[in-house]
Amino acid sequence: MTGTGADVKIAEQISKAENPWAILFIFLLLSAIWLFKHNQNKLDEIYRESRTEAKEREKALLIIIERQNDSLQKINETQEKIQERIEKLEDRFDSIHDIRSKRTFQPLEIGRN
Repeated sequence: MTGTGADVKIAEQISKAENPWAILFIFLLLSAIWLFKHNQNKLDEIYRESRTEAKEREKALLIIIERQNDSLQKINETQEKIQERIEKLEDRFDSIHDIRSKRTFQPLEIGRN
């Protein structure tokens, strides 16, 4: 039992001394700094990956938007052509109607000679 009593006494002396606490504090401080740096590097890597993914998504969306714009432009051009054809048909019908309204038909007199 003498050995354990001496061990307790040594432990008490160490706990009362300032040097072991200072060393422990410095060790914990350095550990915290290392963990912070390590996590910061991971966060930076995650941030770079997410930025790269975001840029890729942006490029893909721009391609889709350009395709949709091209499609809308083609639809618009087709609609303009259809409108022109409709206007031409309306003009033809109007001219036919004008011609028919200006004609005066004389009744045929069959058998009156």
